[in-house]
Amino acid sequence: MLRAYETFLWLLSRPAFYGLWLWVRRLSSHALSMSSAARLPCHRTGEQLALEQVLAAGRTDETLVILDVGANLGHYAALCVSRIASRAVPYELHCFEPSSGTADALEISLRGNPHVQVHRTGMGRAPGEATLYAPWATCGAASSNPELGTLFPGGYSGAIEEEPFRIDTVDDFLVRHNIQSVHLLKIDVEGMEFDVIEGARKSIAAGQIRFIQFEISGATMLNRFYLRDFWRELSDRYTFHLVMHQGLKLIPDYTPHLECFAGAANYLLELKPQGRAVG
Repeated sequence: MLRAYETFLWLLSRPAFYGLWLWVRRLSSHALSMSSAARLPCHRTGEQLALEQVLAAGRTDETLVILDVGANLGHYAALCVSRIASRAVPYELHCFEPSSGTADALEISLRGNPHVQVHRTGMGRAPGEATLYAPWATCGAASSNPELGTLFPGGYSGAIEEEPFRIDTVDDFLVRHNIQSVHLLKIDVEGMEFDVIEGARKSIAAGQIRFIQFEISGATMLNRFYLRDFWRELSDRYTFHLVMHQGLKLIPDYTPHLECFAGAANYLLELKPQGRAVG
């Protein structure tokens, strides 16, 4: 059997087949929902299905608090509003967007909803200030890392808009707003997701955050963070699920094959029962 396997590899690992196997690799990444999360709308990435399960796990007699960190133009926020409305439960949706132009558009799209608040700030590991770099106004790839444009196909050589912004932390925000429990912390901040997690350490340790959804992508790698870092930090308290187009897949163990260096993937984490806050 081993001999046949070695013969198979010898026959197919020729340079002439390089393009074929690269295509197969890309195809498998798409099938695993580990490449297209950044390019597809929420209802096609599996995020809508994941959100349905998150909401179904909530209690109808308590206010659901959702933090949308990196809200951009509000597509995910709008999904939350529509899905929660169908369940007729009380909720608070806090959207964080540091880009002034994008925040303007976000406020317009969510205008008139008393359950939604837009906060013109970024979230990170510590309070402070930083600079946001964006190839164009309302760009979903705006980042505090000026090298993010190097991930674009062929690179990006156009003008870069720079804008200073304020950084808050999840821990400080919850204390100031007297929020005792967060049902969902959703993070999509172009590679700085782990910084947001580090700024929520106290809340996580106290069992105050039930679900966490974060994106991992080439931008994560650019900032020298990997899925392994999230696993080491959170797997003792949370179960990990890969958000696939057709549903959630439980990830029982970490493997380097789960790292996402091209495109983007979403992971949904659920707090284990023993870690939940009482009351």
